[in-house]
Amino acid sequence: MKRRKKNLVRVASAVFLGVFCLGIAGTSGKATLEKVPYEFEIFEYGTGAKNVSNFDYKQTDSSMVAACLNSSNTFAVRAMGAPLAGRSDTYADCSRGYCYYLSAGKLEDDVINFVREDGYRYAGIKGTYSGDSHFMADGFFITDKVQD
Repeated sequence: MKRRKKNLVRVASAVFLGVFCLGIAGTSGKATLEKVPYEFEIFEYGTGAKNVSNFDYKQTDSSMVAACLNSSNTFAVRAMGAPLAGRSDTYADCSRGYCYYLSAGKLEDDVINFVREDGYRYAGIKGTYSGDSHFMADGFFITDKVQD
């Protein structure tokens, strides 16, 4: 009887430990891999700008990825944070000065950001162009870079 009870405790402990470990492994390090599209359009001297992407959920404090598929010129991007997903007029600069230059066909795979550290749950990017002509760009960003 004692032996049977001991074996039952061992089996139950092993099952509990296995489930617990799977739970931890299943939640730690997971990151969003979804590409969030953006389209920027900035008129001469920055007027009438459509230069902030939609915002998507950011799960970790990892870097972001930003890519430009098409653009009429080189432009700068910075990480932004927002309290809500989608299109938001309420957002904050979470780049702490880090700025990345993109042009057609260029990908930046280490966009440093402080979205989670600054208390936001949703990440996006803002494009700036300082030229004196009409500017357009499109591409995508990924809120969480997958760590190897």
